[in-house]
Amino acid sequence: MSEARLGSPRSLGGGERPMKEEKICPISNAGEGGAILCQREKCAWWDSDNKRCILVTLTERISDFVYFITEKEEQY
Repeated sequence: MSEARLGSPRSLGGGERPMKEEKICPISNAGEGGAILCQREKCAWWDSDNKRCILVTLTERISDFVYFITEKEEQY
């Protein structure tokens, strides 16, 4: 995850720091099976544009959206 503080906007380009191979897959780990390491490009959930798990990209986008909405509400 980015080093920016939680809730702050980040560049939409993403991919600041690509995930490392030793990361455990949060999607495969949700089942009853054992932990599986990130499969990167082999995984259907891999975000090839940002070179990381789609969950990281989605989390950042949602955080950016919440920050944007909060800023707009504070202006009124």
